Amino acid sequence: MLAAVEQLGLAAGDPAAPARAARRVVDRRERAEGKWELTLEDGARVTVFRNGTHKESRGDGVSVVRFNNGDVRQSWGGRGLVVYYYAQAATVHVTHADGTQVFHFPSGQVETHMVDGGKDIRYPDGTHKQVLPDGEQRSTFPDGTTMVERPDGTHVLSPPESQQPGAGASAQGRPANVR
Repeated sequence: MLAAVEQLGLAAGDPAAPARAARRVVDRRERAEGKWELTLEDGARVTVFRNGTHKESRGDGVSVVRFNNGDVRQSWGGRGLVVYYYAQAATVHVTHADGTQVFHFPSGQVETHMVDGGKDIRYPDGTHKQVLPDGEQRSTFPDGTTMVERPDGTHVLSPPESQQPGAGASAQGRPANVR
């Protein structure tokens, strides 16, 4: 367990500890069930659990939990903001106070999930997709082509505005209305 404490880079009373070391440990206590509680000179408290999880609670309401699988959860209590990093998937999940959730994927895709069930998805290639609460999906592709997918299965494809109206086909030669 003490090795886990040392991993924090916080050696009790050691002024030469690594960069976050301006945060010297001023008190270290072993608690029940094999966990350690550290108090840092800046007032933060770090709990090191037996399974390797570290929880830091700061006086400003921020808490950071580092799990032994590499995941990290940060929360800003007073603001209602939670940021969770999934290490294995390299994905960041942000939950806002109003319940809106934003996912940042390693591919560059960003999805915003609204409380009403709607979604806004932005793909790295420039495609933008909106999923409305009623199930309708609206996509705008990088060339300006738009497609609406209705809950009844109907698809409406519209060419970019730069093309002449009434041409009846998209830039890819698809009919303007596809069922």
